[in-house]
Amino acid sequence: MLSGLPELLSPSPEIAGGVAVWAHVGGFVAGVLLIKVFENPVLAERRHAILLSRGEFDALA
Repeated sequence: MLSGLPELLSPSPEIAGGVAVWAHVGGFVAGVLLIKVFENPVLAERRHAILLSRGEFDALA
């Protein structure tokens, strides 16, 4: 992900690595943002209950 940073600082397009790096960065950011959209609330509540019963939820908070 960090390999695209020199492209921002590069004044000439010959040094640039192309759009592939930024396409992957965009995909990563979109994936992170869409986690909540696609999260199943029933499964999330079940996971939360399991962690509470094990006493492990406090470690995640």
